[in-house]
Amino acid sequence: MANTTATPHPRSLLIFGTAWKEDRTAELIREVLLVSFRAVDTANYPTGYNEPLTGDDLFIQTKFTPLPGVDEQSFKHLKVDYLDALSLHTPLKDEDDNMKAWKVFETYVPDRVRRLGVSNFSLAQLVKVYEAATIKPEMVQNCFYKETCFDPGVRAFCQDKGSDLIGSVSEKLDVEKELTFYLLILGLGGTQVLCGTTKPDRIRRNLEAVANWKANQAVRDELQPSVEAFKQMLEELIQEGGGSKM
Repeated sequence: MANTTATPHPRSLLIFGTAWKEDRTAELIREVLLVSFRAVDTANYPTGYNEPLTGDDLFIQTKFTPLPGVDEQSFKHLKVDYLDALSLHTPLKDEDDNMKAWKVFETYVPDRVRRLGVSNFSLAQLVKVYEAATIKPEMVQNCFYKETCFDPGVRAFCQDKGSDLIGSVSEKLDVEKELTFYLLILGLGGTQVLCGTTKPDRIRRNLEAVANWKANQAVRDELQPSVEAFKQMLEELIQEGGGSKM
């Protein structure tokens, strides 16, 4: 099926990640679509992803890996002629090559790709691409973990441009700790969560919890003090690791 228009999809707070699903990719995508996931992240990188999928009513996001022809292969694998998002999967060894790849990306906008982004980029690498780009990156997909100090610089830059805290919040909201972690991350603002679970029940619970959080202002207001405490906890972890404040 082909999506030939550039009609924007609403920004999904929860995206299903297809990495490392191998032969279960198709089965799991069917499961997540049945429980109303409408955003899918993939890549033309056979070691970690099985890219082919279809759908007119989906937000489809894929990534470029520096091999000849992989950008066109993605359109063929996904059976679409239009993508909602295309990311540079990882910084290239020669930083000048990042911009060469980016200039190719720009030729796809808006006719074949709605928005562009980067993945696994440091703040310095992101700023360099942003400042040199004609069409600016609109999204950054990085791992959210202590080793990178939770990327405060990257998140601040993105926002500028366009525990047993978790246990107590989990009990208050009556959701699992993993879901509480998702909601606290979303509460930081300007964030999305890439979910890679293979369990249908967990997929459904994730969607229900995020939908309830999004639709219920009272829940978000009640959660805000916990979000501030979560932010403080992250800052303390960063300082322990010798990083800068968020």
